[in-house]
Amino acid sequence: MIFQDSLKARPGLLDFFGLYMQQSIDALDTFALFFANKDRGIKRFLELGTGMGGFAVLLGIAGKINNFEVFTFTNRSLLLSEVQNAQIFDIYKNLSVNFIYGDISTDSTQKIEELIQASGCTVLLCDGGDKPREFNFFAPYLKKGDYILAHDFQDSVEYFELHKDELLWPSLEICAIDIQDTCNKFNLKKIDIYDDFIIGGLCAFIKE
Repeated sequence: MIFQDSLKARPGLLDFFGLYMQQSIDALDTFALFFANKDRGIKRFLELGTGMGGFAVLLGIAGKINNFEVFTFTNRSLLLSEVQNAQIFDIYKNLSVNFIYGDISTDSTQKIEELIQASGCTVLLCDGGDKPREFNFFAPYLKKGDYILAHDFQDSVEYFELHKDELLWPSLEICAIDIQDTCNKFNLKKIDIYDDFIIGGLCAFIKE
């Protein structure tokens, strides 16, 4: 297999040709569907929370193919060996992935706001250490036609507790109730492949 599912190795870990990421196979399938729709007109993708670094590599490849910029933000080590760290950063350089180190709640806040508000469609993925805060804090800066996603999502704690042994992504850090007021206030609507993203443990909205 190209993909090693986390359930066979360690929960929350996916191995892609020796690159590690905290995404599920199903999430990657849905991102492929998302990027395949050229009508979205994506100009930049912002990943809040680099994790182990592998997903930003895939975003960089998607960006090269679809002509959008990629920015990944983190405030901690990628938790890789020194050799793997060097390899990841070489790949980022070759793919023009912008790696930004700093706390997204302080150091990088202004940069993120500026990138969201830049001309053209922005996709913001909230996947850092406090996903509800990230979603609710940055959503007001979205322009019409921008997208906002959050990882480790399920509709409710109750649903997660009842079905966690069946779910393909065994983690919960954000629920619908955490972002309901923000979605209503800023006119955020579920996107066309919302249900596909849910299978991968993500929610996905568009600013209308």
